[in-house]
Parts: sequence; structure tokens; C-alpha cells
Amino acid sequence: MTWAEQRGVWQFGQELLLGHEYRACIKLGTAHLEDPAAAIGQAFQRVCVDLRTLAEVGLYGYHQAPPPHRARADLPITT
Repeated sequence: MTWAEQRGVWQFGQELLLGHEYRACIKLGTAHLEDPAAAIGQAFQRVCVDLRTLAEVGLYGYHQAPPPHRARADLPITT
């Protein structure tokens, strides 16, 4: 309901980064990394699932699913 009516934090729409997404960006952006590509690869090990279809959207495709419809693929919900 709050997502559909764009209330509260959802007023920012799909561009909103959820807490764990925001923290990951801050950590990766402020860390002094010897190998940035390796660090990003480690950070994005979980695949996102769109809960509306139970389809995986890939390592970097989480933005394709609206925030309330995102889940980690390592949860026992996919077929």
C-alpha cells in the first residue's frame, strides 16, 4: 500500500537505495582497495529475485525489480 501510493520513504520511487544497498555503495566508495574489481565482485555475490515472477534478475539487475519486490536468490523461494 505505501509503495503503491508512494508514501513515506517510497516517495523517492525506484531510484531509492535500500539501507543495505546504500551501505554497500559507501563502503565500496570509501575503501582504499588494491583491486577494486575484486572487491566489487565480492560485494555482489548474491543474485536478486523479483518476487512478482520469482525470476532472477542477476547480480547487478536488482534495480529492475521495485524495492518491495526484491529478495536474495539464496532464500528458499525460487523454483
